[in-house]
Amino acid sequence: MQNEHATPPALGNCGIPTGCQALDELLGGGYPKGKITEIVESVPSRGAQSLIHQALENARQDLGYLALVDAYHQFDPESSSPQALKSLLWIRCPRPEDASKACDILLRDDHFPLMILDLRNSGIHQLHRFTPQSWYRLQRVSEQSQTAFLIFTSQSLVPCAYHRFQCSTTLPISMLDSTNTAPPQILEFDILKRRVTNEVSATELRTAQG
Repeated sequence: MQNEHATPPALGNCGIPTGCQALDELLGGGYPKGKITEIVESVPSRGAQSLIHQALENARQDLGYLALVDAYHQFDPESSSPQALKSLLWIRCPRPEDASKACDILLRDDHFPLMILDLRNSGIHQLHRFTPQSWYRLQRVSEQSQTAFLIFTSQSLVPCAYHRFQCSTTLPISMLDSTNTAPPQILEFDILKRRVTNEVSATELRTAQG
């Protein structure tokens, strides 16, 4: 777990702000363009929902549009404002192969600076239908289009993820049962995988991780 007293080094990334200070610090500014960021939510915490809704608000204010490929019907549109929903392209895909194809198409469209794939609550047999080849293909397309690609999973899944964090926030049952999302300011994350730039030594990174 990240040492709460250590300040993570900047990773030299001109990314898209997440709306969550703790995550922005870990990412060095925001979701990196042209890279895959994987966030693991192993138990329901509403952290992923909070980040999705925050990204949607950011899109409404700054980015223009947000693409969300919702593989297992996790997104709750009633939790967002009608104004924010105007900035959302929401695609629901019942099959993993459909989700992969949708991501491939959308990553080639220059109208979406940030794209999200939500694979939470998927079964093991469904996740295994995403082959390593499909992930590396999506990585290449993301890099070519310079689209920030955010993927939510219930377990570490994406082999070519540039960064991988686990949402470690534990929320009270009262909040889990409500339709409200968790405030981004209370979210905490563990570092599972983070790339190091030439400007940041491995020793500095280990110190930041505690």
